[in-house]
Amino acid sequence: MAPGLLPDAAVEVLDEALQPGQAPVAFFVDGDRLRSVTDGDTVGGQLSAAWQNGDIDRIDLAPLTDHEVEAVIVDRLGPGVLDDLQVRTLVALADGQRLLAQDLVDDATAYPERVPRRYPRPGVDAATFGSFALSRMAARINRMDPSLAQTAAQLAQLSPLPMPTASRLFGESALSQLVGNRLATESVASGQRTLTVSPLYSAAMGGHGSSVFDDIEFSSRLIALWRSGYPVNEAILLGLSHSLMRASAPVSAEQAGLVLAAAAAANRLGDGMEAKALLATAQRCPDLSQEQQNQVTLERLKAHLNLGEHPAALTAAESLLAHAADPVDFEWLYYAAVATAWAPETPDWWTDLLGSPVMAAWPGAATALTCFIGESTGTADPTCDMDGVGHDPTNPVEVRLLALSFSCAAHVNLNNGAALEQSVVTGMRLADEVMTRPQSERPDILLSLAALFQLSASTSATFAGVQVDRTRVGIMNTIGHATALTSRSGWNDAMCSGWMAAAFRAVEGNEAAARLDFKYADAMVRPAFFPLMWCMHAGFSAILLTTLGQRRELTPYFAQRARQVLRPRAKAALGLLATAEEGDLPDFVAPDAPAWAPRMALTALWSAKRMTAAEIVGVLDTIPTSTLPAGLAQERHLRAAASGDPDALMDAGRDLTMTGQTAAARMAYTRARTIYLGRRAAAKSSAAGQALATLDSSGAVTPIPAPRTDTASGSRAAKLSERELEVAHLIEEGLTNVQIAQRLVLSVRTVESHVLQARAKLNVAKRRDIPGALLEVHDAD
Repeated sequence: MAPGLLPDAAVEVLDEALQPGQAPVAFFVDGDRLRSVTDGDTVGGQLSAAWQNGDIDRIDLAPLTDHEVEAVIVDRLGPGVLDDLQVRTLVALADGQRLLAQDLVDDATAYPERVPRRYPRPGVDAATFGSFALSRMAARINRMDPSLAQTAAQLAQLSPLPMPTASRLFGESALSQLVGNRLATESVASGQRTLTVSPLYSAAMGGHGSSVFDDIEFSSRLIALWRSGYPVNEAILLGLSHSLMRASAPVSAEQAGLVLAAAAAANRLGDGMEAKALLATAQRCPDLSQEQQNQVTLERLKAHLNLGEHPAALTAAESLLAHAADPVDFEWLYYAAVATAWAPETPDWWTDLLGSPVMAAWPGAATALTCFIGESTGTADPTCDMDGVGHDPTNPVEVRLLALSFSCAAHVNLNNGAALEQSVVTGMRLADEVMTRPQSERPDILLSLAALFQLSASTSATFAGVQVDRTRVGIMNTIGHATALTSRSGWNDAMCSGWMAAAFRAVEGNEAAARLDFKYADAMVRPAFFPLMWCMHAGFSAILLTTLGQRRELTPYFAQRARQVLRPRAKAALGLLATAEEGDLPDFVAPDAPAWAPRMALTALWSAKRMTAAEIVGVLDTIPTSTLPAGLAQERHLRAAASGDPDALMDAGRDLTMTGQTAAARMAYTRARTIYLGRRAAAKSSAAGQALATLDSSGAVTPIPAPRTDTASGSRAAKLSERELEVAHLIEEGLTNVQIAQRLVLSVRTVESHVLQARAKLNVAKRRDIPGALLEVHDAD
């Protein structure tokens, strides 16, 4: 670089950014113009092709954050195309690269049904999605150093691989090169550092390597690492076990241990058939210990549950507990309880076990498991003290998480907001403590119970409006964990994530997204988890099914369980909401209806203009007062809307925002602003407009719509070009000109020009006045 060409500080930055064998290309040109260059023989054409093929990078653009990638994907796709898990999977695949994100959107637009809901992994999942992205990557992969490509291909088959294992297999130097060339990504999964090669890169590498498990020497190294206690994942366990499955010779006790670990992995992934095949392989060992025989029975029980084979699962549960030692393993009790929940009658051996001395090792477990089975079969004892078990610090963590899972749902149905928040906070603290333990101290059953609590607490808190911010973060983290398909993840994590996202989107008011999330969760329900979910969320099912119009699209599991165990409280809620949905006035004081149901029905009837203000106030005066924050916010909104008091509507909007009810809050603020404008209350109208802008810029999923292109000729927004309107909306979000330039891949000077044009067309003197002018246009339209 010529001396004096750039300031010394800039030279230092470039030197630090350079990778071996690469050279920077600095150019100053509008990104839109660069993309439009088609003449490949010119310098500009060569630069354009190299940039769009990924051969050179824009050094003035940092990788996008996950939030920015998600914005790119959602903005280009539009609403109602993908569910939350699909969007988050595309975010993970894009890896912060704008062009790659755009390629993935093109694939999703062409083939939305092929978009995965979990991070695809070679050898575990279906073929990789992303034909457009692959064509961009192929040229780059083919020019890689062959040895580096081989390492990347091997790592791709094992991803996500725990870092200690990856370092031992490939060496620190090779891993540093992979990360430096953006072929591999470091992350944290299940509390441990992992290294992942994107499945898109893996597919683009094509023939750069055969299966690592066909390489005898490499497989021997993997077995040695497993034997030495290095952490391994499902891909390694299943890959090593498949070669033993294909053979017919007896297996040793050590090999049987490997195969049993693989069977447990298959059950975690929801593959009961593969688990059964692996168990048959393990039983070819003539010297199985009693512990291994018990593990065979336990994994067979899980496989039966995964496949819906209820009588066989019950038989396996009885056989397993017949060999129970003192103390009995809680994982045995847990899955035996799931099998028992499907039985027409509780078997005598189960009742005898709960009263036997072996339960002394698990204080509170007999109460928790008895309540669970009672809730599942519709015969619950109303005096069952789940709170006492869950909040007792002397009880084991496993038992407390199970008890708190049920108490959260019970408090919502019983209209007890304070007790719900206490259960949510206590359980979240326990779940966080579990995830900070060393991996060796986090058995599968403990992780499963932590996930079960997250499902119950998140759904309960979402509908009740408690711990809203913490719940939202927890749901997004759970979705990220499920889509990553990391160690100890499987269909149950994905199903739970879809269910929680559906509840969150429904309360938020985004019915299109909620419907997609719920359909996916509904299709993923398996018998191994179903009794647990149903007994906790029968009432919540009524909300979702009615709100989203899904009552006739239930899976056989839902339909069967609904006929068997839907309790009077949930039946009353479903009937009340269904009547309101059809436009008729239900019995708002039905004795069995939970406190939240009448307010939800009133909101639906008021939104559809099927009740007058006087009728709404009359009903509110006759139903029990809610102690749930969401219910209180709904009531304040209804009373404010009935009175037409804009100040009360503003207060209601703030309450609705605090409880996560975004769409209702937008209605309250919009109505208040309209009334203020009619009264010429400029300051208060501006405050309402600012509340709307803040609501949308804070992550709301249903933004104020952009002006239509067919507005009246007098509309100022109609005069804005598409690019000017896009810049104006980014100003609404609070972005600076530099940030807008980075977001849209434009020069700062080009953005400044668009801002000037927008100011002139909107007839405003300053940049900061653009958002207010747009809001006025929205109201006029």
